[in-house]
Amino acid sequence: MSSTINEPNYHFRRVWWGLAIILITTVAYFSTTPGEPFVSSKNYGDKLLHLATYLGLMFFLGQRCVRAAHWTLAVYLVLLGAVLEIIQLYVGRSFELEDIFANCLGVLFAWIALAHPLARSLLFHIDHWIVNRLIASRS
Repeated sequence: MSSTINEPNYHFRRVWWGLAIILITTVAYFSTTPGEPFVSSKNYGDKLLHLATYLGLMFFLGQRCVRAAHWTLAVYLVLLGAVLEIIQLYVGRSFELEDIFANCLGVLFAWIALAHPLARSLLFHIDHWIVNRLIASRS
């Protein structure tokens, strides 16, 4: 296995990957559902939602891989956002470059946050906290 795919030793590895798949699927679904978006573009609310969504995706997924893989993950998320935005042209939604820019900003902000060791290990600590709580509850 490549060193960029290696991840910390999680007890709930399948749960975290399952949650990652659910998050990505949810973003894809709501990005490509025909009709009006549920957040108004007035006052840039939809841009903030794009930024927060991709910040959350990058932050969560960035904890699942080693730091060297963050660049690859960032590229994939930016491409995902661009492809979903293009698909919106074909499902009765509008294509906006500003949405892609907001997605990129979200990925960038999360990447910067992931540079801190505590942020990179947050999911690892949550995983081990759950295990410790389960062990303590059995005692």
